[in-house]
Amino acid sequence: MTQIIEDSLFGYSVVLAPKRMQRPHVESSEKCPFCPGHEFETPATILQYPETGTWRIRSFANKYPIVDDSSAHLAGRQEVVVETPVHDRRFHDMSKEEMARVVLFISKRLNSLYKDRRFVWSTWFKNQGPLAGASVNHAHSQLVSLGFIPKAIREAQARARNYYKTTRQCLLCDRAQKKRALSENAFFKLIVHPAGRLPWQMQIIPRAHAALFDVGRMEVAEALADLIRRALHALLQIDQNVSYNLVLHNGTSKSHDRYHWSLDIVPRLAQMAGLEWATGLYVQPLSPQQAFDTLHNLIRGKNE
Repeated sequence: MTQIIEDSLFGYSVVLAPKRMQRPHVESSEKCPFCPGHEFETPATILQYPETGTWRIRSFANKYPIVDDSSAHLAGRQEVVVETPVHDRRFHDMSKEEMARVVLFISKRLNSLYKDRRFVWSTWFKNQGPLAGASVNHAHSQLVSLGFIPKAIREAQARARNYYKTTRQCLLCDRAQKKRALSENAFFKLIVHPAGRLPWQMQIIPRAHAALFDVGRMEVAEALADLIRRALHALLQIDQNVSYNLVLHNGTSKSHDRYHWSLDIVPRLAQMAGLEWATGLYVQPLSPQQAFDTLHNLIRGKNE
């Protein structure tokens, strides 16, 4: 059963999830539970694309969940989304159309989870590479829905409300307007994260104010996929073996007027050390301007 422990001195939360110790670490396709023909090794399919015939994208309940529905007051759900049937096709190797299909699939599942009254907050994240926490090489990401709002999310929502009270503007609408774009289109803007905790950290912000992630049309999904690909390809030029996380900072149905969703792209090119653990101060060796100059040149050069 899932439990949450709060440190009484420093105030951080810890989720006790013993099942996570049972996770296998899979590299080869012969033993991969995510490859076609091995569906019997995973829980039943929740959704697949296309809906009939051979699947190209497939979701199912996580066999080793961080949260589950065994506890009424800590209800949760965790799903795995297998993004391709090809074992060694990495997310950043996908075409814009392939990646857009994944984005649309994620949006469809999240919209279903938004309607489940057991849950009040949902997110999507991707761990690519060993330094980012991936235990299976096959390209996949995860969805988590919770019946409670984590402390860090509550605090972020409070900051968004306070910013609006002070400025009469949405914090991320303001950020998207003021920060220089690494790349942009009609729907989204890619920027260097102004307070990135790790080198080369980037953020994608939707131009239209929206608390909840919802990409309902292929045109919008392709626009988001295009910026994700540009960001990842720039990182691959910095380090061809880069591990990275994609993290959706999502709102709730009750935060529509103040909160604004965003997607962080977090390359794992540095690790937390003693000072970070001791103080919560993250040491960033790159200024936002240095990161912008390098990334902008890489993204511009890739697309000229």
